[in-house]
Amino acid sequence: MLAKREPDSYPAPVPFLIDWEGTPQPGLGDLPALELLALRAEHPEPASLAPALGALGVDLDLREGPRALLEADLRGPRGEFVLR
Repeated sequence: MLAKREPDSYPAPVPFLIDWEGTPQPGLGDLPALELLALRAEHPEPASLAPALGALGVDLDLREGPRALLEADLRGPRGEFVLR
């Protein structure tokens, strides 16, 4: 089970890190592979996320928008699609 130990100090869309501890990382199994083509984010105050994204070394296409969201362009066995 994936559980966060601390509350968010930044509003979405700041990524979080997962410590798998002693369990195998699920992406290393025999699941179909997805290729990440692009990752974009929107937030009402994008500058407020700069400290967290910078600390994580995240280079993200971040734009001002009406609400916080992440959008990914992916390619898989059945072609390309967008995950929102």
